[in-house]
Amino acid sequence: MEELDGCLIYYGNTQQDWFDTVFLRLRRHIQERHLRSAIYVGPPPNDFKEHDLKYLGVPLLRPAAGRGRVFRGARA
Repeated sequence: MEELDGCLIYYGNTQQDWFDTVFLRLRRHIQERHLRSAIYVGPPPNDFKEHDLKYLGVPLLRPAAGRGRVFRGARA
């Protein structure tokens, strides 16, 4: 974690509990180091992915979106 320049979290076919655990652990490092970060939202869709992720304050990337723009300095 100390050598990262950015953080892309893939959220695909897993339970929300797993995502919450991983994201909370990573979020502290992301905020402390001011890392560029994004969450790549993969299938399958669910209510949390469709409605609640947008409130985490991290840009969301979806399969049809411009992947990588966040890491090049553009905002999603």
